[in-house]
Amino acid sequence: MSDVLPLHQLAALAAVIDEGGFEAAARALHVSPPAISQRLKALEKTVGRSLIQRSVPPVPTAAGERLLPHARRLVSMARDAALAVGLGAAEGERPTLQLAVNADSLDTWFLESVSTWPGAHSSQLLLERADQEDTHTLLVTGAVQAAVTTARVPAPGCTSELLGVMRYLPVAAPRLLASAPEGGLARLPMVDYDDADDLQRASLASWVGRPVSSLHPPRHKVPSSTAFARAVEAGLGWGMLPEEQALPALRRGTLVPLPHGAHHDVVLFWHRWEPASVALTELSAHLLGFASARLRRPDSAH
Repeated sequence: MSDVLPLHQLAALAAVIDEGGFEAAARALHVSPPAISQRLKALEKTVGRSLIQRSVPPVPTAAGERLLPHARRLVSMARDAALAVGLGAAEGERPTLQLAVNADSLDTWFLESVSTWPGAHSSQLLLERADQEDTHTLLVTGAVQAAVTTARVPAPGCTSELLGVMRYLPVAAPRLLASAPEGGLARLPMVDYDDADDLQRASLASWVGRPVSSLHPPRHKVPSSTAFARAVEAGLGWGMLPEEQALPALRRGTLVPLPHGAHHDVVLFWHRWEPASVALTELSAHLLGFASARLRRPDSAH
């Protein structure tokens, strides 16, 4: 079996989806739009089915979704192989690492980690912000090469290594607690990150011993990790903050622990493609060492 699915055709498939159209794909691959169309048609003829719906923007068919992760990975590996032997270096090409990271990690330890990686200035980092659970999906589809995720079991073709534990503390502004409504904690306003954020209500339910469905406190949605922390400190509502964000305000006295509240620990893992490029291997080693010193260890997370 030799060159059954040519790399330039797989690159065309990935580029059309990732760049959002045929013309953008052509610019990214430095060819003409008709060349992209011809390559994609040839690939579809080989596999015997349509791979892309010609919509705006184009979207993969069911067959295209199955092929796309493999196409992305093969194209990335081919680019890394070329750079490893000096091809493209003269034109200023650099290893590109596409990573998925949850918002709380981005706003606490992750950016400091990658900025202190010796290879940061000789590589290009493309960060995708996503929930811990969603980062796993991005890995499976091949949209990213590595991810911070809460999933212990690695995605197919990936390795999984423990990063550490992020602890969330239930905190509120002192004036919010001073003005707590009758009914106490169960009726205190809360701040949620987004509609999928159930950490506050689930934690509250465990503290007061009532089902989540019976709790209807005022809820404010603030879809930014930094703004979320500011909203809690400003007294808009209480919230579960990463320990690293909460501690400075606790020391200042602008936040106080929620009475009867309990912390919540989230275990984070680093999943990456295997085999990995040289740049991704080096970044991973640096990241794991940094996280080991910065995050809690599972045996100390109680």
